[in-house]
Amino acid sequence: MNEDLVLSIDVETNGLIGLPFIVYAAVFSPQGECLNTFLGRCELLEPEEFVKEQVLPACEHIPINCDSMDDLLRKFAKFYLQYDSLRVISHIPFPVETNFFSLLQEDILIGEFQGPYPLIDVGSMLLLAGENPTSLEEYMKKHQIEPPSGVAHDPEYDAKSAFSVYQHLIARFHKPRKSYSCRIEAC
Repeated sequence: MNEDLVLSIDVETNGLIGLPFIVYAAVFSPQGECLNTFLGRCELLEPEEFVKEQVLPACEHIPINCDSMDDLLRKFAKFYLQYDSLRVISHIPFPVETNFFSLLQEDILIGEFQGPYPLIDVGSMLLLAGENPTSLEEYMKKHQIEPPSGVAHDPEYDAKSAFSVYQHLIARFHKPRKSYSCRIEAC
């Protein structure tokens, strides 16, 4: 795994287990520089109530640039496969982002071993740090991290927020690996 490049992804679906209609992904350098982005959107014909009320207003500025969900999947797979390996992160990726990568594999757009492994959950990282795992905004405010422009449910905002929190947590807790000798004494 190329631990130098991080792909932060956020997918919007029609309900938590619905089909994807917007994907935003950004590839970041270890210094936090955004190197490449993907933004794809296909038409959503019958949005669920929550999506209508919470997601669509946050995403009205995103143009439809994919003919169908299959086109969205194909375009993202082409973007994703440009990289031999990435550290892939998302905030609470189950079920939305995990289902998205499953769709890519089911449609044979990425291979069985090309999915993110591991898919790093920023929410779990927050929990391990003693923070609220469900709120990126709360963590950013507490640690005076400037949030990206946008609002929740805008996938660009969500993915960039996840990366900002991930990067801060890594700086707080990541220590270089050391060699340890492990010796088991006989009982």
